Amino acid sequence: MKFKKYLNESKDKVIYSQGELWVTNGQSSGQTAQLPDFSKYLTNKKDDKNYDSLVSKISKFAKNNKPLKSQGTSKLFKIPEYPQVKMGQTYDIWGGKIKPLRMIYMIVDDNGSIVTVNLFKNKNEANNWIKSISWKYY
Repeated sequence: MKFKKYLNESKDKVIYSQGELWVTNGQSSGQTAQLPDFSKYLTNKKDDKNYDSLVSKISKFAKNNKPLKSQGTSKLFKIPEYPQVKMGQTYDIWGGKIKPLRMIYMIVDDNGSIVTVNLFKNKNEANNWIKSISWKYY
């Protein structure tokens, strides 16, 4: 998916900044989850140590937006990683001048009862992960 299309596709955006995953519809507003380590994941399973209520919003985002790739119950999205900004500076997705540092990859796996969210620094790693978790659904 081209980044311009991402900007126009949905009102809510999913971005990553300074170790936080955001579901946001405006600069510095929205809901966040701490995820500084990409080897960790988030889930909507309440008794899991990686539970975060943000996963339900990410699941809704995944249902309302076109993924880069979809396989089995998993969807792959490309999301921007932004730097921390000073007061008054605005990200380009909100019409400002601050561009993403890079794009990262998010896999949302929704099997109907449990949703997990994983982040990856590169597309090959994300593609390998999506292939490894989706084999069980065929």
